[in-house]
Amino acid sequence: MVAGANGAVPPPWRPIKADGRFLVCWNRVYDFGDGLFPARVNSGGHELLSAPMHLAVKVDPQPDPTWSGVDQVWEPAAFTMRRQAPDVVEFVTRAQSQALLAECQWRFEFDGMLLCELSVRARNKPVLARRMDLVLPLTPENAMLYHHNPIKPIAQWDFEHDPFNSGAVPAEGLFLPFVHTLWLGNERRGLQWFAESDEGLAPLGYFASLNRERRLTLNLTGLRKLSPGRPFRFTFGLIASPVKPMLPTDAVRWSWQIIGDESLKPDCPDPSPRLEGSAAAGINSSFAVNITELVQRGRRDRDFRRAWQRLNRAAERAGITLQACISWSTMAEGHRATPEGITRDWLMWPELAMDYEEGRLYYPCVGGGFREWLLGVCEEGFRDFGLRGVYLDGPGIAVLCANRAHGCGYEDERGIHQTLPILAARDLMKRLYYISRSGPEPGLIVAHMSGFMQLPSLSFADATLGTEHIAGWYPDQNPRYTLAGFRAEVGGHQYGIPSLWLYKNSDRPTLYNALSLLHDLVPASFDGTTVAFTKAYNDFGAFEAQWVGYWESVRPVDTTDSRLKVSSYLKPGPGTLTTVANLSLDQVEATLTFDREALELGQPGVLEVVASREATIASERVSFAPGGWALLRIGDTSR
Repeated sequence: MVAGANGAVPPPWRPIKADGRFLVCWNRVYDFGDGLFPARVNSGGHELLSAPMHLAVKVDPQPDPTWSGVDQVWEPAAFTMRRQAPDVVEFVTRAQSQALLAECQWRFEFDGMLLCELSVRARNKPVLARRMDLVLPLTPENAMLYHHNPIKPIAQWDFEHDPFNSGAVPAEGLFLPFVHTLWLGNERRGLQWFAESDEGLAPLGYFASLNRERRLTLNLTGLRKLSPGRPFRFTFGLIASPVKPMLPTDAVRWSWQIIGDESLKPDCPDPSPRLEGSAAAGINSSFAVNITELVQRGRRDRDFRRAWQRLNRAAERAGITLQACISWSTMAEGHRATPEGITRDWLMWPELAMDYEEGRLYYPCVGGGFREWLLGVCEEGFRDFGLRGVYLDGPGIAVLCANRAHGCGYEDERGIHQTLPILAARDLMKRLYYISRSGPEPGLIVAHMSGFMQLPSLSFADATLGTEHIAGWYPDQNPRYTLAGFRAEVGGHQYGIPSLWLYKNSDRPTLYNALSLLHDLVPASFDGTTVAFTKAYNDFGAFEAQWVGYWESVRPVDTTDSRLKVSSYLKPGPGTLTTVANLSLDQVEATLTFDREALELGQPGVLEVVASREATIASERVSFAPGGWALLRIGDTSR
């Protein structure tokens, strides 16, 4: 059994408090009031719902297609506690209307995930339901950004032409077909709805409709006959964000593989100089080896094991956490998933594969036996090989699959349909989190999630890695890729998970640094910016400061030209650590402006400057070429 599976709540979360119909976890409260569903969802003292979540059903008392239906009025719901433990609470809510009985079986876990199995049936005799909607009235200020699972499977998603799955909520609202996840929020907090399957649903038109008032309506079904013995059933979940306390921005300064396979050969040069060079550039974490290579070769090859131990010790001396890579295709030769092999039940269906020099590799699904096998390998790596971290290149999220051999997918009269094994991915990540915390020092989990912000599983990541699917583009310089979409995917604060931007461009490195600094992302580069930022961040004590992004309506530091973006760490009295950057394609000259009241400074001005070569700072006058940026320490210049 994996360590931690005994009901203990791991840091940084706290044990659940269940007081009547109030469920409390870290920083969030779910209040059920007298309803079937939460009446209030509070995140950090902010209400996410403007009115109680509810089930809206129109019913014909007689199965007469000429009626328009009668709105059902629900009586106060009964609340029955079934199980109460520090890490999980299970309970049931039941209510009845004029014609219907509804029951929800709930499971609430310590990270704030709330899972519901909804059942709706006729009370006494068959009735005709005209439509059935799950309604979540959201507060407008907490429904400004959206992020949903791609409408198409990843293998079919055309990044060049298909719509993006994140952005600013349009003024007229947001209208979507069935999506497996939908997060709505702002740069501070939000609420994600999710479902593994659309089995049994029959929406009229759009499945998800968010209107101008930010009332989210999920149309579960249109015309449907309900009887006492034939209920409508549907399973879905909710999770409010942020899901846990935010780590300091510079806690994870991750980079692609900085040590090659040659470092694991017995006669390789001492890896210390290379590691120390990376540490001097500001990097503190990276992956170095495939998880199965580490375990499989380490078992039988004493020289390889010694080389790994030497490499790991050198990394510890340099202050770098080495990770093992876990990929969908991360399997030793004896465990390769192939259509003809004994591990066929591991595969995704339709099959997802990539061609390599050694042949065609088929991707396994986290819903199959691959999950248990992978957890066993990881546990061995941490226990027997001193592994201190893992980089998940895929398995931290769920991908659509219809392989019935391991429980994915469903079949009806229209054929076989894919489902998204969100709970299997969550099980993998939660157990991996316990494994990574089983040693004397906490491990590190970095999860690659480009385009798939699935909070039920990514809740257990120490950092996420995004934007690979659009790594060749820059936000606001592509007609379909916006800064709001970038914030909705890569923002860390609203999720409680530090975010890393997967940068692959070599043509405009200063723009990468500018975008990172503007969004409170550590710029993991080898040009000196990482070191300069980390020093400035820690010298100022930015982690204890208030983060004020360029999107805020009121900013302590601004400029006279709106083409420049300005984000700050604010400490009233001491001042700010401020990034000014030019994301436009024009040369921009401007003057800094200060909100003296917000700053609580008598004579604000520039005290220190770290800038790219595309920037010129002369007191309060600034000039930036395209992509130029400056990191400014603003304080009282009269002292």
